[in-house]
Amino acid sequence: MERLMGCLTSLSPQVRACIAKEHGWKEEETQDPTTMAARIVEAITDVAKGNRVEARMLRRVIFRGGNRLFSIRDEMITGEDSSLQMSMGWIGLQRKGFLYSFRKPWGEVLLWCPHEIREACLSVWFPHLPSARQGVSLNEVYPIGGFWNDVFQCLCMVDREPVPLTANGKMKQSFLRKVIAEMDLDDSGLEESPWGSDKFPRLSLLLSYAKKEGWLTDSDGRLRLIEDKAREWIGYSWEERLQRMYSFVQQELLHNRPEWDSLWYWMERHGQGATLLKDTFLAWKSVSGSTSRLEEWESKWLRPLQSLGWIEMGQEGGEDWWKWADWSPSVSRGLPQLSAYVKPDFEVLVPVFSAATERRALAQFADYMGGEQFYAHYELTPFSIRRGLERGLSINEMEQVLFKISAFPPPENILHSLRLWREQHSRVRIGTEVILQVASSQFADELMQDSMLSNHIRERVGPMAFLLHPDDLSVIRERLEARGTPALEIGERPRDGTDIKGSEHDALEGYGELTIENRIPAWKEAVPGVEQLPRMWTSAPRNYHPTMRRELLEKSAQMGLPIKWLDKEKQTHQFVTKRLYHTKGGWLAEGKDEQRQVSQSIPLEAMEQIQVILPWEE
Repeated sequence: MERLMGCLTSLSPQVRACIAKEHGWKEEETQDPTTMAARIVEAITDVAKGNRVEARMLRRVIFRGGNRLFSIRDEMITGEDSSLQMSMGWIGLQRKGFLYSFRKPWGEVLLWCPHEIREACLSVWFPHLPSARQGVSLNEVYPIGGFWNDVFQCLCMVDREPVPLTANGKMKQSFLRKVIAEMDLDDSGLEESPWGSDKFPRLSLLLSYAKKEGWLTDSDGRLRLIEDKAREWIGYSWEERLQRMYSFVQQELLHNRPEWDSLWYWMERHGQGATLLKDTFLAWKSVSGSTSRLEEWESKWLRPLQSLGWIEMGQEGGEDWWKWADWSPSVSRGLPQLSAYVKPDFEVLVPVFSAATERRALAQFADYMGGEQFYAHYELTPFSIRRGLERGLSINEMEQVLFKISAFPPPENILHSLRLWREQHSRVRIGTEVILQVASSQFADELMQDSMLSNHIRERVGPMAFLLHPDDLSVIRERLEARGTPALEIGERPRDGTDIKGSEHDALEGYGELTIENRIPAWKEAVPGVEQLPRMWTSAPRNYHPTMRRELLEKSAQMGLPIKWLDKEKQTHQFVTKRLYHTKGGWLAEGKDEQRQVSQSIPLEAMEQIQVILPWEE
């Protein structure tokens, strides 16, 4: 959903100026949304420190509503404040830029509290950092078992072979068994996670994430890779990819328990070091007032996070402890820097957090064999090399990948075996290739001396012919034209990229149909129908005919508006009328004296002069 900056930039300069005016800021301070966002965050901390209606409402929104859109009619965010106080509170929070309203196509309006506002308030309500202990022995988690390694293998699997689907869009059982076995997916700890209802929770999570990122789509009865989106994802640094995956898991967990948004904030405040489960949970519960149980938090959040590699858990001294894993974005201690190795026994050891581009290239011609701790294991076999050749890789390209990823040059027996396996598989060749053909072998030799061309030539397959990769065509065309030898292209020009339609998955998770309201509400919207009140009723205290007096009090009770009344001694009182009732002695108004905070019944005859109070005009 929208962050604070997104909300502000969606508003017109005129609306932003109204928000600034509400705070008493200069209009020029609204020109830069970044500066304005910082001022709003600063202002909300002052509100959160108090105990006024707005602060009480924010506590309910943040601790009960959390990370979700809500309606002002939601029972979970209602409190003991009067309907008028709450209406005024909602409007006040919007007028100051603390809440934003979104409208559905059919007219319903929902409110949203941006992440920055929630976090600023929580920093006030959780002023002290939690105490953590170093040196507690926990059951370590390793990168090889992390969610990110499974995601990478999922990408490589679909890249190698599109996944066949049944008529109703499910993965075929035969292929499903192959996937589970090949990827060695472990579902333990995910039983009560958002994916626990699926027969294979971890696979369900992987496919959900892949579709969210946009590099996996259903097409012609198969799950296929969208190459440009996959390259974009591969192009991120590991830190960026980890942050994206971490945020995805966070949003999925919060989707089922939005009221635990403040608990996630409190967990992230823990940083490094181990903490007792009960200390973390009870400290949050004492501030939030939540009725949730420790066992729920452990089964629905901690166990899944441990299973996915984000946290470590264990027992010491008969008590349960937890901490963030070193590579979790909430800790950011840096990723382990390890080297890859090509072993003489045809095993290739690749660090989990190695460069994704090279690791993906390796997966084209090496079989994934699982791994341990910080390393993924691959194996070179005649069948894996054949797969690489069928994918269009040359032996030279495979050798380049091995040289690039390995800390030491690959052993000679590995290089010799690659060439031997190529000869076995290349006796007969069938396929559609992109070929660069020249007029003579001498000219072919000349082209090979041009480094700007040779770097993009996959393989020389004859005295006067070369194999090219379709993605390199534009570079090769430009270089040939620069040399004064433009190419004559025979037949249909091969298309760059892919024609598979991209994913239509909405990044706002179902909120895409909403539009932000480019306005701030007027105070009078807190009391529907207030414009119909006679202006003389609200302008000053006056004496009224008994019938008119009764009508005025009935209207004020109906709208929840307070009244100011003067007695015979001209003393001023403020009163909220609940109802009127008749006794033998005459008409009485039952309600609450706002100054003394006591309930009482007052004879109408005692009210010499009356005025309906509009709170926003005081």
